[in-house]
Amino acid sequence: MKPKIYLYAACDVYYGSYYIQGLMDYFGPANVHFNSSKFPAFKQNTFAFIVQDRVETKKIIIDFYDSSEIDPTTFNWCDVYGKINITPADYHNQKFKNKLVAIGPGFGIKIWNIPKAIFISLYNFILSYKNLDNYRRFFRNYKAQAERAPIKKYDRGTAEKNYVFMLNSLWKKEATTNLNRTKFIEICKAIPGVKFEGGFAPRTINDVSGFENYTTTKRYSIEDYLEKIKKSSIAFNTPAVLDCLGWKLGEFFALGKAIVSTPILRILPESLTHEENIIILLKDVAESKTIIENFLIDNEMRMRLEDNSYKYYIKYLSPEKVIERLVSQAMEF
Repeated sequence: MKPKIYLYAACDVYYGSYYIQGLMDYFGPANVHFNSSKFPAFKQNTFAFIVQDRVETKKIIIDFYDSSEIDPTTFNWCDVYGKINITPADYHNQKFKNKLVAIGPGFGIKIWNIPKAIFISLYNFILSYKNLDNYRRFFRNYKAQAERAPIKKYDRGTAEKNYVFMLNSLWKKEATTNLNRTKFIEICKAIPGVKFEGGFAPRTINDVSGFENYTTTKRYSIEDYLEKIKKSSIAFNTPAVLDCLGWKLGEFFALGKAIVSTPILRILPESLTHEENIIILLKDVAESKTIIENFLIDNEMRMRLEDNSYKYYIKYLSPEKVIERLVSQAMEF
């Protein structure tokens, strides 16, 4: 008999959608229940769940925030603290040993359509309104997850030689991230025969200047974005807000892409190997034209990277695998 899962009803279902999917995949949808009474009065958006069977109860936190900060309140409450953005110093700190688990990057997905999202949001609001400080954000998160693509859409496509697609956000406070992405665009456009499409997505408020020549004139739907990423012969990653592992990296692994990346600064479930499951640009992006150019014409390397990045996703990063690892860790204590 499978255990019952109680998920904190005030959780962020937009950023947490990936892990809700994992809970349903691993335990079955019928065994996953939203609840507030079994939890302390955690702040809004906390992603906490309880695994309860006839013998024991285990408490698990998933921290998917960009910051590397570890929340002391939820850390002290739980048996296992799964976190995306862990610094090497914290990962090797004895006071966090055993409880802290690096889960790697995830991304937002659609788990409910609008009618079902409305029903669940109202149900969870009734359960958790006393612990909410922002009602608008609470309901907006249900709408936001419905506008994403379901996990089944993140399947592998066929890359087109010399076609590169990139679509990223401009960040107001992340100058290095913006600069790295700009340099990559310039490199691709400078390589003869490469067809580059995309750039920075237009901001709702045009408050980041200097990137007008690198900003797209159109907005891409999530469906168009996924189809074009699947066709792209290369996917470029660089740490985003607060040096975090962004959604893009998780998507690239799920799609089985050949990934070129600047150095990754957060702990992953398993280290990546240069030229096996990722290309790491150890120098400045602007000095990497030759590396990228050679990579684009080396089909054998591209295909090996595609296969190995997808294998990495299946082994470490899929929603179900993340939940399996966290629960297994919790059951050891």
